[in-house]
Amino acid sequence: MAVCGLATLCIMLILTAGSVLGMEPRRSPDTRRVRLLYIGIPEPDWLPYLYLTTDPFFEVHSVPAHVNLYRWDDLRRWTRLYMPKTYDRLTEDHDVVALWGANPMIFPDRTHRWIHDAVVKDGLGIKIFGLGTYHFADWMDFTCLGEVFPVEVINTDATRVWSEMRILRPENPLIRSLPFEDIGSHGFFPGFMRMRASEGSEVIADLVPEYGSPNPFMTWWDLGEGRSFVSSVVPGSRKLGCPICEWQFLPDMISNTHLFVAAVDIPTDPVLLHEVRRALYQYRMARKGLISTVEFIAIFGANTIPVEQMMNLADGKIVELGDMYLDLKLQECLYLAEEQIASLHAAGELAVDLKNRALLWIYVAEWLAMTGTLMVSGFVVWTLMVRRRLYREIGHTRLMKSGVLT
Repeated sequence: MAVCGLATLCIMLILTAGSVLGMEPRRSPDTRRVRLLYIGIPEPDWLPYLYLTTDPFFEVHSVPAHVNLYRWDDLRRWTRLYMPKTYDRLTEDHDVVALWGANPMIFPDRTHRWIHDAVVKDGLGIKIFGLGTYHFADWMDFTCLGEVFPVEVINTDATRVWSEMRILRPENPLIRSLPFEDIGSHGFFPGFMRMRASEGSEVIADLVPEYGSPNPFMTWWDLGEGRSFVSSVVPGSRKLGCPICEWQFLPDMISNTHLFVAAVDIPTDPVLLHEVRRALYQYRMARKGLISTVEFIAIFGANTIPVEQMMNLADGKIVELGDMYLDLKLQECLYLAEEQIASLHAAGELAVDLKNRALLWIYVAEWLAMTGTLMVSGFVVWTLMVRRRLYREIGHTRLMKSGVLT
């Protein structure tokens, strides 16, 4: 593990202070949202990024940092563009650093030190998920952030054995915010990275393999002024299966983990909160489909203004919903979200009607053009081949010699 110059005695003092005082809640004083510095895989169809950007609890500032998906030159350029330019910008504009598949080698040592100090001294939260292929251990072995995370990696090779999740701290706010008692067959993973919880940390859930000793699954501690959270599993695949991916509360688990890292109170009604988040996700998908339809029918000259007005009106209502959501008026949020989903469906029906009208005139024009072409072609063929007006019969002649008739 790389050491960044902090003495062991200082680290122990920081750990002691953190365990006593705890972390102060972190969120934007203006928007009341948790500001995530999301580093890793910010692809719109990647589930963690999709869920976090859909949840009004968060403002997501993304930085692509996965070496298997992007070119090194692009990663270096994006790092310069999207990472905070100064330490003050990091601490003042963000509340949680979320590492989802990020490679530490993309960033200079100065960035590692900034994140380290932002957690320990200025009260940011940090969360990392993954395993070897997600550069999980590299952050601990080759950067000073190894001092921040509450685990030690024993073996960077993933243990490929099916394991069941076991709750160890049911009183923990993160655990209480989710119905883990009903997870059933979804609480299995096809492997994990072997870790050891650091002294002073708390393991709130572990993984019990079919054979061998249990392994920490969700581990955290308050370090200095901030909070650090680690989870490491082998994600499922189509070949291996992914039981946790089929759990309906997986989006809530992802969001609530980041709220916990920010030390923000998590709503205690998981079912109602899940329904609101599901409705917001459906709204986002319906809006995405409607935008594609509008772009398509605009190509044919359809008047898309009525559809756009309906969509803008619904978007305005969703903005209002965000404030209600932060006030935890979840039942009102659910009603409003369902109304706006119905509005988008109505706008979609109008868009389909406009598309049919636009295409109708295109079909008519094409039919007229085709019919006219067939009529002209038929007239020409009939004139040449049937009536043969352009042909004249040639009279019979005889062969003659010098005026002598033969």
